[in-house]
Amino acid sequence: MGTNDERAQMAASAIVRAVMEMRISGIRTNEDSVLMILEQLRDEEADPVGKRAYTDAIDAVRTGKLREGAI
Repeated sequence: MGTNDERAQMAASAIVRAVMEMRISGIRTNEDSVLMILEQLRDEEADPVGKRAYTDAIDAVRTGKLREGAI
């Protein structure tokens, strides 16, 4: 994966995708449901770079911050 900015953008995109999928499906948006969808999307992702973006997004949602060196 590229620079930290690219990783941050990919993680943010993953979070937006999860929230949009929840809104379209009528699922209430809260921290637990966002994490559930992100984990589901990560499990479905075949590309290692994509999996890492979802993992970074999950970490950001859980901790409220981006891990040093991860993003």
